[in-house]
Amino acid sequence: MVFTTLIMIITITAQGATVAPIEVSALPDPGAIMKLDSFKRADWCHKLLLKEDEKAIRARLFTSILTTNLETARNFLETKGIKLPSPSGYFHPPRAQITISEVRRGTKEIPSVINILLGAPSFEDPKGKTIGDLVIRGCMLSALSRMKPPFLAKVLHEAAFNPYTLIFRSEITKILQKSGPEINLYFVPWAERNYNRERHPLPFYMSRYAIYILNSSVAGNPRIALQSAPIDLKFRLMELYSKHHEASAIEPMLQLCNSEDPVLRKEARKYMIRYFEGPGTKSRVGTIKLPGGIEKTAVLYLGARQQAYHAVKKTLEEVTHGDYDRTTSSKKLAKQLFKAWDNLRDARWDILFTQAYQRYREGAIDEAVGMYRKVLANNPNKRQKELMFPAFMALARKALMARKMLDAMRFIRILSQIAASPSLEADLYYLL
Repeated sequence: MVFTTLIMIITITAQGATVAPIEVSALPDPGAIMKLDSFKRADWCHKLLLKEDEKAIRARLFTSILTTNLETARNFLETKGIKLPSPSGYFHPPRAQITISEVRRGTKEIPSVINILLGAPSFEDPKGKTIGDLVIRGCMLSALSRMKPPFLAKVLHEAAFNPYTLIFRSEITKILQKSGPEINLYFVPWAERNYNRERHPLPFYMSRYAIYILNSSVAGNPRIALQSAPIDLKFRLMELYSKHHEASAIEPMLQLCNSEDPVLRKEARKYMIRYFEGPGTKSRVGTIKLPGGIEKTAVLYLGARQQAYHAVKKTLEEVTHGDYDRTTSSKKLAKQLFKAWDNLRDARWDILFTQAYQRYREGAIDEAVGMYRKVLANNPNKRQKELMFPAFMALARKALMARKMLDAMRFIRILSQIAASPSLEADLYYLL
C-alpha cells in the first residue's frame, strides 16, 4: 500500500500538479524506496513536502540505526569519494585553499551525499535497508529547506551532529548558508556560548559550527540581515544584537537610528542605547612587535561597548562639526546624536514648508499642497501649520464645485486637523 502511494505521489508531481504536504507517518518504507529506479527516487525526493510537525519530524530524523548498518553505509559512501565527518562529531571550519591552476581549470565539484544515495543500487543494502532509510532522512532535510518552518535552524543544527544524520552535514551547511536572516535568532546565541572543549566536546563543536554558519552565510551579516528583514524581524534582530552586544551590528543599527520611519527609528534608538548598559566585553590588551624587534603594549580588540561609543562619537562629530558636549556619559552622547539628527530633520521640513508657502503665494496651489502633505506626513506637529489652511481650503472648494465629493472629503479631513483657531474652524464649518 505504501509503495503504491509513493508511485502515485511521483506520478502526480511529475505531471506538474500541486501536492499537499504529507504527514511524516505517510513516508514510504525504506524497502519501497530501494525498489524504485534512481530517477523516480530522485523525482520523489526533490518534490517532497512535509507538514510542519516538529515532534514527528525529529522522531523520524533521529531514530537510531544499528552501528554495523550505519558503518556499512559510511563505507559505501567513502568508496564513492565522499569525505564524511568524524562519527565523534568533530568540526573544524573548512579553509578554502584555491591555487591559480585550480581557478583556471575550475574547482572540482564535490558529489552530494544524498545524490550518491539516491543513485545507489538496491543490492548494496540487502539486509538492513539502511541506505533506503538514509535516503528518506536526506530527502526530509531537503524538504525542510523548502518549507522553511520556524524550527528549521534548530532541527538542522542538531541534525549536523546527530550520529544518524551527520553524514549529511555538508548538505545541511549549504541549506543554512542559503537561509534567510531568521537563522540569526538561533545561531547568534549559540555563537556566544563558551564551552570547554575537553569537558563538553559536543556543545563546543556545535558552538564553533554556529560561528562558521554566521560567518559564511550572507544572512549572517548583520548589515545585510537588517536591510533584508521585514519590519517585525528587524525589531527582533536589533533586540538580539543589542542583548548579545554584537559588535558587527553597531554600524547598521546606528544607520537605522536615523531612519525616515519614525517607528523603526524609535526602536533602533532604544536598542542602540542598550549597548551602553550591562557589563559589556572588556578590551583585549596584548604585546605587538614593531620593526627592529621592539615590543609594545597595545589594544588588540575593543569590546562592543567601546566600539559603540567610538561609532557614536565619530558620527556626532560629523553631524555637529564638533559642537557638542564631550564631558558626558556614553548614553547621553548617543542621545545628543539623536537630538542633532532630529534637529536636522525638522530643519529640512521647515525649508520645504517655506518653499511650499512661497509656491502658494505664487498661485501654484496644487504643487504647494503636495509639498504641505509631505511636511505633515513627516512632521505632523509642525508649528505654524495653520498657514497651510488656505491652500487646502481652496482645493476643497474646487472639488466641491466639481462634485468630486471623495476628493473634497479628503481635503476636509486634513483641514480638520490643522484648523487651530476658532476663525479657521468657522471657515471649515461654513464649507461643510
